[in-house]
Amino acid sequence: MIVFDKLWGVMREKGYSTYRLREKCGIDSKTIRRLKANDNMETKTLDRLCAALNCRLEDIAEYNSDESPLPPSLYPRRRTILSAAADKGKKIPGRRSSSGGFVGV
Repeated sequence: MIVFDKLWGVMREKGYSTYRLREKCGIDSKTIRRLKANDNMETKTLDRLCAALNCRLEDIAEYNSDESPLPPSLYPRRRTILSAAADKGKKIPGRRSSSGGFVGV
């Protein structure tokens, strides 16, 4: 899971409030809430944050392997569902077709 815990420290060091960040980056309060909740972020939002704070992505975000976005119990089930669909010849979104291209989403 990607976490944005470092962001708040960088903001504090550089004297940024969430209001100033919203004004300078052009992001809304909903995005700030999503950052606080470690929800998915668009890369363009991360780019804006790094530009505004004059920092690198690894300064504001990090990968934490201990916190998986899905419970481990769902991974075996997902593999079973994908395998069953493949055995029946169904096209699975995100999988490559026999011609090498991606199957439609």
